[in-house]
Amino acid sequence: MFFYLPNNSSYLPIVESSIQNLRFSVSSTKAKPLAIITPLEYSHVQAIVICCKRDGVQMKIRRGGYDFEGTSYKSEVPFIILDLRNLRSISVDIEGNSVWVESGATIGDLQYSIAEKSCTHAFPTGNYPGVMLVDTLVVVE
Repeated sequence: MFFYLPNNSSYLPIVESSIQNLRFSVSSTKAKPLAIITPLEYSHVQAIVICCKRDGVQMKIRRGGYDFEGTSYKSEVPFIILDLRNLRSISVDIEGNSVWVESGATIGDLQYSIAEKSCTHAFPTGNYPGVMLVDTLVVVE
């Protein structure tokens, strides 16, 4: 698990790494995250959620991909960013016609992983490969 605090040189680049709408640039706003935490395992996520709840700290979750609306990096109250970028593994099962995708993966990651395994399988998406996958369940019979 990695912690980035405001006094760390990597802090601002990590905060702004997914900002697509420059009017939400963190360097131009007063409300900055208290910390950015990037877990490496799901047990880390559980620990972070428990600590934030216990201490009354608002948590903003950032998955892989973009955030045009700025919901993961702006707030009126003190907050931390739980950045899931390291939880991005993808398991493709062509025979079973299924894919397991972790929270930090993007559509581009998914399309690439499927293409590595098959020339005939695909996942229906738009044309922006930086879009995150959120709570997607597709069943094809």
